Amino acid sequence: MTNARAGIRQSRTYGILALALIATLLVPSFAQAKRAKITGKLSAPGYTVIALAATGEAKIDRARHRKFKLRPPARKLTLHLRAPDATYAGPIVVATQGEDAIVGVRAGAKLGRIKVDPGNGYATLATRLPRKYVDVKRTASAENGIPIGARNLGRVLVGEPSGPSSDCDLDGVPAPIDVDDDGDVILDPFDVDPGAGAACAADPVPDVVVTGRSVLNLDLPEIVNANAPGLTDQQIEGALPSFGKLILGTLGIDASEPGKPSVELDCGDPDTGLVYCRKHDSTGKLADIYPVPMPGDAGDRFPGCCDPDGDGFGSLAWAVVPQLGALDAHAVPLLHGATSDQVRAGDLLIASANDGAQGAFAGAVSYVFQTVPALASYTDELGNSTTMSYPVAPGSPGTRENPFIVSDGPDADPIPPGASQPFPEIEVTMTFWRPQRKALPEEPGEWIDVGHTMYVASGRGIDQDASSFPGGRCRPSAYSEADPNLTPTQAPDFPLWFDSVPGLEDSSDDQPASPANTFTFTLNLSHCFGLFFLQQDEPMGLFLRAQPANPLIGPPDNARATVAWFRSG
Repeated sequence: MTNARAGIRQSRTYGILALALIATLLVPSFAQAKRAKITGKLSAPGYTVIALAATGEAKIDRARHRKFKLRPPARKLTLHLRAPDATYAGPIVVATQGEDAIVGVRAGAKLGRIKVDPGNGYATLATRLPRKYVDVKRTASAENGIPIGARNLGRVLVGEPSGPSSDCDLDGVPAPIDVDDDGDVILDPFDVDPGAGAACAADPVPDVVVTGRSVLNLDLPEIVNANAPGLTDQQIEGALPSFGKLILGTLGIDASEPGKPSVELDCGDPDTGLVYCRKHDSTGKLADIYPVPMPGDAGDRFPGCCDPDGDGFGSLAWAVVPQLGALDAHAVPLLHGATSDQVRAGDLLIASANDGAQGAFAGAVSYVFQTVPALASYTDELGNSTTMSYPVAPGSPGTRENPFIVSDGPDADPIPPGASQPFPEIEVTMTFWRPQRKALPEEPGEWIDVGHTMYVASGRGIDQDASSFPGGRCRPSAYSEADPNLTPTQAPDFPLWFDSVPGLEDSSDDQPASPANTFTFTLNLSHCFGLFFLQQDEPMGLFLRAQPANPLIGPPDNARATVAWFRSG
């Protein structure tokens, strides 16, 4: 939400009024300039122009016939492009200043012809813009006139960030869309020190967040991981459209009162926009992700299920986030049904209350979990080592039908208070491969091992479905680690984030996928599965969940797998 616009002061004398009237004939008044439309014509069809204020509020024009005319949400702002496939297509550079690109523009600017450069991820003006329409204070670091973040969605390494909070690292990509808004090449959801704190100049902080959260939960026979020998690219790619989910939503748009309009999601062109939420031939189906409310019934196609006014924009379900003072949240959970080239970082999402009173707000998907953590091997207390084989066929070692047999070793187990005998404690030392995401533009390789995650282990009973909430949380005493990249932590709990659970935080950076990139820790299964595991001749599944180290409040991004089944023996 933006601050109320200041009105024009009324003149107190006829003389001042006369002077003001003459002035308005010669130069637009402050308010007129503030409200004046911005116009231009793009060199390529199918693009949408987004005028973005520092507060995060946006106005858009689909630029039919390549021409656009929009009334900006603020007197000073930046302009950006959404490509025909609804991905971020970069900023519009209006001038250069030394080695910097100027991206600030003022209301009323007539930009003329705009040259779209999809190869470099930005656009420039064909003719010089009059200085009165250029905001010279809003700049971006550039190379050969190209903002440094244009080609890579803002994932770029900079020195000390010194820009405004709307573009702290001065890479030309605004914070609501930037995958790494402080320039340390750690994606924002995984960055435990985002925003560079006081290094950013004061600027209005966005009141609204628009985002997409990635969820991928797999049972053992479905596990895919780019580092696991035996899995083909086809198998890895096949898991995402079959099991991948997205939670698309907003925080902060006020549309919760009875009878008040709902929040709508603009996913781009009806035919070429984001395939999982566009009007025509959408692959997205409503998914049951507790506790995210659904605007319809599970399995319904979105947005067709949830578009009461028939404008092609699906409505989101309303919820309250108590952790943020009952801040309004609106979301839609989707089984997206999209391949890795159809759901990716840079997918642009534009949300607004459908009465248009609050304007629109832009955001983006910053990454997608495309694989899950996978067990590479484990060693029991007797020193026996077992290596996993992928893909895991039904009935293979480690499945519920054929669980790994583990026993207490010769070490001395503690005697619980009030007991006369030691409590058997079964420990296994496990080595894992990290989950992966697809490489962003200018990142090396195809798959990236995801670093800066929190790992949480928990138990699963034989009667629990893989998608259900896992019981049997592992206690803090269950974890012991010698891996220098792992430290004990308290991770936000799944699914409500009201509490926290013990886990391990991984400090390793994102890096190209390699089977050598592993992490190892020892887990006391007795402190995860409990006495039931020791007394009953039934297998227990071990969940391992990977989640960002800096998640937003609300439903979680996570990659979760039943990594193996164990039985005491």
